[in-house]
Amino acid sequence: MPVVLIAEDDVDIRNLISMALKLQELKVIEAFDGRDALEKTILHHPDILILDISMPHMSGFEVCEQVHAHDNLAHIPVIFVSAKVEQSEILKSRLLGVDTVIEKPFDFVQLVSKILNLIKESGTGR
Repeated sequence: MPVVLIAEDDVDIRNLISMALKLQELKVIEAFDGRDALEKTILHHPDILILDISMPHMSGFEVCEQVHAHDNLAHIPVIFVSAKVEQSEILKSRLLGVDTVIEKPFDFVQLVSKILNLIKESGTGR
């Protein structure tokens, strides 16, 4: 069963994403800020990361940089979500190797579809 880590400081959004993914029979690990996301990524080695760009303690950018610095984690696909996506954030995301940037509010069907496609493409599903 593929494992998805969701790092989102907005509890309602995190819960909605989590429920949508569990309906797809994915295992979900939730993180409430960037530091928690990094710790849980190192501990659980999820198949994909969903990171809010703006979070307490560490931004999604910082989490992504730290994850990609670990040889055994660098392969994990990353999707960024953000309330307001600036052109500079898209460029920085590409430079970091982020797979997709999605602006809030987003369509949950589209988000789940992107997650499932990335898991399939990367071959990381368990």
